[in-house]
Amino acid sequence: MKEKLKVYSVACLLAVVGISMALYKHFALGLPLLPNQKTAVWTLEAKVEFETSGAPVLVSLALPDTQQGIEIGNENYTTSGYGFAEIDQPDGSRRAQWTRRDVTGKQVLYYRVQVYPAVLDQDPEVHAPDTPRHRNTTAPRLPPLRHCSTRFMRYRPIPKPSWPSCCGP
Repeated sequence: MKEKLKVYSVACLLAVVGISMALYKHFALGLPLLPNQKTAVWTLEAKVEFETSGAPVLVSLALPDTQQGIEIGNENYTTSGYGFAEIDQPDGSRRAQWTRRDVTGKQVLYYRVQVYPAVLDQDPEVHAPDTPRHRNTTAPRLPPLRHCSTRFMRYRPIPKPSWPSCCGP
């Protein structure tokens, strides 16, 4: 009899936790509870593409901050063979950093985040922003900018460490 009571109490506890989580997501985060309800969720993606020739690489990308009226949902970082760190800056902003020692050829790094309106600031009529007619409007301006700019690359090599003679590789 005591074993049955333990099983029922654990099952009830799990049911209460599950229902509590669903209600929290609905009331605190504003996510829909029923299938016919909708909420505006935007997916923002960044693709960092570059070529390198055997040098160490450090790629740094500014991440979106929380703002009034906007909640950050799910964040994904996709890399292959890179070390990753999310760094909080002293001014409160965040940066993503990918590092790799020896890399050659074309490299592609991805970042994706889902954002949605905050519950208290949510307008009943939320519309997606207008999409631009031309996806890459800056492409015609890049060649003259690269000619004038001293830093047009988005990555910089990591300096090789200087090891003491007792610990060196």
